[in-house]
Amino acid sequence: MRECKRCGRTKSLEDFPRRSGIPKRYNPRNKRYEWILGTCRECTNEKQRRKYHKNIEAYRRGRRENYKTHKKKVFDYYGYECVCCGESEVFFLDVDHINNDGHRWKDKNGKRATRNVYQWLVQHRFPEGFQILCANCNQGKRRNKGVCPHSSQEGSTIIRRRSTPKRGEALRVPKGL
Repeated sequence: MRECKRCGRTKSLEDFPRRSGIPKRYNPRNKRYEWILGTCRECTNEKQRRKYHKNIEAYRRGRRENYKTHKKKVFDYYGYECVCCGESEVFFLDVDHINNDGHRWKDKNGKRATRNVYQWLVQHRFPEGFQILCANCNQGKRRNKGVCPHSSQEGSTIIRRRSTPKRGEALRVPKGL
C-alpha cells in the first residue's frame, strides 16, 4: 500500500505507474527493481490530459514531424519509386505487402493494428516482405488477385513503360480509332 502524493488516498502498488521515481520493490518476473511514481495512475493520467490539452498544437506538430521522419527513413531504405511502373512522385507512393498479407495487420477487433506503418517499419528495422508501389499499382494488385495489371501477361490492361505518356503530356491516339 502507498499514499498518492497528489490526491492523498492510500492505494495498492498496482495503482501506481512504473516509470521514473523512487525504486520501491523487486519484481521477480523481470528480475529487477521497478521504479514507481509517487502519484497514482488516475492523478498521473489527469495531469497528462491537462498538459496535452494545454499544448495540443505542440503535440500535433511533434506527431507530424515524427511521421515525416519515419516516412523519409522508409523511402530511403525501400526506394523512392514504384517497383512496378517506376512512378517517383512521393505523393503517389504507398508501402505494399509483397505477399498480400496486409489483412494480418488487423487486431482481434478487426481494426488496423497500427496507424503509422512507417513508424512500425522503422521500429522493426525494415523487415522483408514490403515494397514501394504507387497507388495505382497497389490498388490494381489488390483487385487483380495479387498481380499488378502492369506486370500481368494475361490481363487486357498491359501497359508498357515506354508507351505510357509522362505526366502533363497528352495521350496520342492513332487516327481512325
